[in-house]
Amino acid sequence: MLPGGLRLRSRSLVWCALAGLVAACGEGGPSPGGEVPAPPGTARSVSPGDPVGAAGVPRPLSAERTVSLLAQPLRAAMDAVAEGRFEQAWDLADAYAARADALSYQAEFMRGYARHKAKRYAAARQHFERAVALAPEYHPTWHFLGFACHALGELDRAEQAFREHARRVPGEGDDAFGLAIVALDRDDLDEAERQLAEALRLHEAQAARGVDRRKELAKVHARLGDVYARRGQWEAARDVLVRAVQHFGGHDEIWHKLAAAHQRLGEEQRAAEALAVRDELRARAGGGR
Repeated sequence: MLPGGLRLRSRSLVWCALAGLVAACGEGGPSPGGEVPAPPGTARSVSPGDPVGAAGVPRPLSAERTVSLLAQPLRAAMDAVAEGRFEQAWDLADAYAARADALSYQAEFMRGYARHKAKRYAAARQHFERAVALAPEYHPTWHFLGFACHALGELDRAEQAFREHARRVPGEGDDAFGLAIVALDRDDLDEAERQLAEALRLHEAQAARGVDRRKELAKVHARLGDVYARRGQWEAARDVLVRAVQHFGGHDEIWHKLAAAHQRLGEEQRAAEALAVRDELRARAGGGR
């Protein structure tokens, strides 16, 4: 827990920077109250066979939704992962796998999930592959397999996994986002932009139904900034990065990208403000990079 003074100083930096950006770029202002957006709350649980809400809007693949599809003994492992206790999660998955009534594919999924969150992507990929071989209908595995393969640079398999998840659970914004980052790695900027537009549409549909998509919308706008930056469209890059930090001001890497866009445009004061926020966020996280 951070001391109150540091927390307030961080919030002040974020929103002072945002206020200046709004004035400079003509964007909508920050959310009322001047608070740094909190991490999204967990979405309500849904049944395994009901990926789409009553109004026809797909529900996001939240942590709680993934938990709702897990066998009860593995939910403690999911909690351990959420708290950064990755080895304990692994041990709990092993203990579950030894049970006579264990669902082998769920044990493999949890082993993979624990490794994935610990950024051990090669090991995670192996367990996710075993899980989809055992139970391809268990759709959360495809989702995480896609991101593990992307982290390993295995773009074809990542694309296959994202498309398979999208086929099984139509309308997930993160699938379009996953396909976009694959396209970015292939330097296919037009396809990346198309997929990011689709991700925005899907996440905004969720937000309109009251689901907190701030972090997801921030990530999509940040990646749009990457597309425009690669094209040399620095004003467009700056503007979407401003939108990104308005959605969620807690990603230090987005502030870093925003500072770079300001520097390219000769907006040195704005760049300095963005870098100050970046540094403050990194200090709060203990990164100090």
